[in-house]
Amino acid sequence: MVLVQTMGTISLKDERYGILRNMITLERSLIWAARIGIGVLLCVPLIVSQSMLFPFITGKNFFFRIIVELITGVWFILAVINPAYRLRRSPLTLALGGFLIIVTLATIFGSDPAMSFWSNFERMEGLVTYLHLGALFVVLSNILRTPRDWAYLFHGSLAVSLVVTFYALLQARGLVAIVGEYRPYAWFGNSIYLAEYLLFHFFITLFFLIYSREVWARVAYTAVLVAEGYIFFIAASRGAFIGFVAGVFVVLVGFLLKTSSRRVRLSIIGGFVALVLLAVFVFYQPNNILTRHVEVLERLVTVSSSSLKNDPRILIWGIGWRAFLERPLLGWGPGNFIEPYSRLYNPELHGNEPWFDRVHNMFLEWLVATGSIGFFSYLAVFGAAFFALWRGIQQKKIDWRLALFLASTGVAYLIQNAFVFDTIGTYLALLFWFAALYSLTQSLLSVQQSKRIRSKSISTMHGILMICVGISVMSIIYFVNIPAMQAARGILQALQEFSSGAPLGEIRKTLAYTEDLDTFGTLELHERFGNEVMNVVLERESHVLAAALLDDAIRGFEYETRHYPESAKRQLFLGRLYAVRFNLKHNEADFRAAEDAYRKALSIAPQYIQNHVAFAELYLMGNRPDDAAELIRGAFALAPQSEEMMHVALAVYLLADKPDEALRMLDEHMRKDTKLPNMTNFGRDEITRVAQLSRYVKNVSARLHFLKEFARWASPSPELYRVIALTSAEAGDKVSARLYAEKTLDLNPLLQGELGTLLNDASSSPDR
Repeated sequence: MVLVQTMGTISLKDERYGILRNMITLERSLIWAARIGIGVLLCVPLIVSQSMLFPFITGKNFFFRIIVELITGVWFILAVINPAYRLRRSPLTLALGGFLIIVTLATIFGSDPAMSFWSNFERMEGLVTYLHLGALFVVLSNILRTPRDWAYLFHGSLAVSLVVTFYALLQARGLVAIVGEYRPYAWFGNSIYLAEYLLFHFFITLFFLIYSREVWARVAYTAVLVAEGYIFFIAASRGAFIGFVAGVFVVLVGFLLKTSSRRVRLSIIGGFVALVLLAVFVFYQPNNILTRHVEVLERLVTVSSSSLKNDPRILIWGIGWRAFLERPLLGWGPGNFIEPYSRLYNPELHGNEPWFDRVHNMFLEWLVATGSIGFFSYLAVFGAAFFALWRGIQQKKIDWRLALFLASTGVAYLIQNAFVFDTIGTYLALLFWFAALYSLTQSLLSVQQSKRIRSKSISTMHGILMICVGISVMSIIYFVNIPAMQAARGILQALQEFSSGAPLGEIRKTLAYTEDLDTFGTLELHERFGNEVMNVVLERESHVLAAALLDDAIRGFEYETRHYPESAKRQLFLGRLYAVRFNLKHNEADFRAAEDAYRKALSIAPQYIQNHVAFAELYLMGNRPDDAAELIRGAFALAPQSEEMMHVALAVYLLADKPDEALRMLDEHMRKDTKLPNMTNFGRDEITRVAQLSRYVKNVSARLHFLKEFARWASPSPELYRVIALTSAEAGDKVSARLYAEKTLDLNPLLQGELGTLLNDASSSPDR
């Protein structure tokens, strides 16, 4: 430890002996404090905070940030009192530092710097998280300095991954409920995130399995590999699986090139041949028994060139590329993809999730967020890492087998990132990988070789340093985390109070408290609460509590649009709030305000179909059917192949009393051979909805003509036939009334009571 060599020259009676002994004790205490903090970080995947919004995301990230802030403070004290703990210059540290600088510049000059810095509760990324990850790299690479240190850390991580695996197994067996998904996700909230997390641990476990000597250890590692492999496969993430295959390929090629054993080489070659034959069998016989029982393989073999053409992920990648071309140098800023997504929207995406805030490809993600400068800096970080491995092998600082497994993990991570995006689970595992690679390939200055520190100055500075660092760390913990944590709780509390029918004053008190915190969660508060209020008002117009809170929701989004006037999403949301209040109170000022907000949204994002649809709904509310029809005509022209757009247009035309246009649109759509895959023309609910909407067509003859033509396209439906029968009777067409009444009863005899009279009238009276 520090100054161990100098202690031999100091008399026990020398007063400096006590100072040095205290220094050594302090240093050891700080090292252990940092190590304990690092160990606690391994528990991040287990954290779920049910008291906060997005419990699978927020709890993990706040926990991660606070622990990193604490151990960074500990490391800083160590680095001041002993230079051996300071970061050394290397290609990897320079690349990481350069990348953080570029991300900072992209944040400052991006389209929404606040979002780029703080992100939101759903993602919890942003520059603030990247700075924490950078700090964690510094701490890890200087506190964990030996292979033994890293062996302890990775075994600890394996222990946590076993807990995660066991819980996921309980979910898979139905012993623990899975909410919102059908595949296990443990404490990640998404099966894809679980697969990403287990991918790292697969290669860690495989390394320990191959190089362990004790039989009991090999049995234990094999059991871990089987258990986690089972959960990995039923999590069924295609991106993680492709990354897994790529990583295994690197391991096998590495051993093939380095091993001198003929038996091992033949085994590897045989394994390659078997894998190739298996792949051929799976893809050319997609209905085989293997794909029927392994979901990830089934999902892979269903991918085809025709389905990829209209796959939402591919379409989003196209938007990402166009967004990069618009801002090719420093991009739009981290977390701001939703801006170019709305501006450069591909209408073929209509019918999918309305707002994608990620490109679902980390390479494109960094191109959009940080431009070409940031993207090449991102690649440079991995280039520096692989270069460090290669140089470490050449200089014999690291065993080639360990380097091979580190390289295979990096390759697996990069390959899977072409299909998904990072979360705190993958970021944490990635930082362990970077720091281990750096620590194990560098010739770090030993603690004993550190410079001597004068006892006079250190003894007086030492207390001041501890106090200053302690105050700084506590301040950072508070300002970075505490108000935001309170906001995450406040939003959830307000939503719960609203859904439970709490008194108006109580809800408003919670809303005001959360707004006054003035965190990055304010937008989340306005959006989530506004959605709840709108849904209740639209479903139950007499809901007094929702009507009273509607004004508060509007004020919140008026604030948002004042500060971010070029956000299409905010303008659209404000327009909807005004439209709901107009529908409730019939105030012309609300109609004009909604009209202005929709026009602004359309000017920002002219191809975003939902802008057109919402605007058309407003004109229907305002009894301007011609304007509504014109807007929906333009929207349909943007995406004539979209099933969802066809259903929307059909509804608007009927509500606007334009059945002829509805039929023309329907005929145009049905004759196109460009329908999206895995979608049917009309399901039972859609047919029933169209039949019910037809009552808005005032002319009975026109209504009947529309219904009969529509029946040509729709599958047999008792509700549709019932409406046609009743409409035929209203139009005086007794023959059609009887015919469709009989068709109705063939499908649903329970309607005999309603249609029996109609049948009797039709049979007793001649058709006019």
